[in-house]
Amino acid sequence: MNDNLVLKEAGWGETALQKLAILLNLIPGVGGAVGTAAGSAASGMMEDRFKESIENIAGQQDSLKQEILEKLDKLAELLSQKENISKDVIFALLLTVDPNIKPGDKDALLAILADKLRQLKELQTTTKNLQSEDSEVKRLEQAAEKALAEGRFDDAENSFLQAKERKNVFAASLKEAQHEELQSAAESSALAARTAALQLNPQSYRRAAEHYAEAANIIASVDASIALEYRERQANMLCQLGDKFNDNDVLHAAIGDYRTILSVTDRVAHSEPRARIQNNLCTALSILGERENRTELLEEAVVILCAVLEEHTRGRTPLDWARTQNNRGVTLQALGKLENGTTRLEEAVTAYLAALEERTRERVPLSWASTQNNLGTALSILGERKNETKLLEEAVVALRTALEERTRERVPLDWAATQSNLGNALLALGKHESGTQHLEEAVTAYRAALEVLSLPLERHRAQVKLEEALSLLKQRRS
Repeated sequence: MNDNLVLKEAGWGETALQKLAILLNLIPGVGGAVGTAAGSAASGMMEDRFKESIENIAGQQDSLKQEILEKLDKLAELLSQKENISKDVIFALLLTVDPNIKPGDKDALLAILADKLRQLKELQTTTKNLQSEDSEVKRLEQAAEKALAEGRFDDAENSFLQAKERKNVFAASLKEAQHEELQSAAESSALAARTAALQLNPQSYRRAAEHYAEAANIIASVDASIALEYRERQANMLCQLGDKFNDNDVLHAAIGDYRTILSVTDRVAHSEPRARIQNNLCTALSILGERENRTELLEEAVVILCAVLEEHTRGRTPLDWARTQNNRGVTLQALGKLENGTTRLEEAVTAYLAALEERTRERVPLSWASTQNNLGTALSILGERKNETKLLEEAVVALRTALEERTRERVPLDWAATQSNLGNALLALGKHESGTQHLEEAVTAYRAALEVLSLPLERHRAQVKLEEALSLLKQRRS
């Protein structure tokens, strides 16, 4: 049976393969292998397994299609009312989600979409306020604005790029006032980058990074400071790409870009941006160091963060100081996991406690909850390593405290991560005791996390721990 014919008969449009891959993930028990196969096919890799899956789906296409559409329609309606945006745009965003990203339920998917909708609204506001005098540029920008409102993101991106090219040509013809025209051309390239970044897949993130690089190249000859800002955005985009899509080569590139930017950023004149870039560099170093088990990268991050703390003191910028302390704790914790002793983990706990002195619940509730989560995780690892029940109990308290602000309704993905961490602490406690209460609580926490966790590695870890807790429970009850 012809695959495209099956899909056409089932009522799917030109983007059928990607749509199928995404939508099937919303149906429990249907996503998995079918979704992955469909995603591969969307990239041009048509395998026999995918063909067989499509034929199987065709046999039940009416009921399956109805179930998918009903679920998505309710989801889109909910988000449309909440965010005051058309359902067409929501469906358009859905179709850009990489098939390998599988939100566990509608709350996780809502969190992803809500973040992209926030970015879209900011981009629409910027586009609406553009005031170009050139009639053709104005037409292109209006076309981009209309395309964004209708969810035609590729068309909007292309319109911004055409506007950039026209501005570049015009700037080249001028002997004077080039600065303003080149700045405007660079801005168009940056708008194209922001449009590409709306789409949650690696290809779009790569394009966004390339557009920021082009923006930097356009303005570099007349304004080095603005060019550096675009270089920083390029590095940030690469860091997000490497983090979200597990691409270590891209993380290496981001680290190289951050280092290059810092090498030409004046410590005195650009004190605040420099501290921000150093923090971002350390984030990339920490992610890569933990993935590749490279302590030298983590050590470098710790040194950099300590230097940032010396320049940006608690008295001068208390919340920035707290953020850096939190990041330092994360890096020390990653180092502690790779080492046998407890010194680094104890230092991480100290850093988190310091951060919480300024990151209070009243001032920044979600940041406070994030650090509470990190503190609980560090205490849990430390408690296991030192074989101390007291530390594990403190970990449980910290993690449950974090959940007071990290609610499922508010931040479902963060809620799920904390539930998983809570499960780890409870499981470790259960191993130290003869009863079943903490093991039962661990099972509850893991099951809650698995309802929402989206990344395959996160789900795998939680599932393995859940099975371990269930096995121990069975032994205790027998």
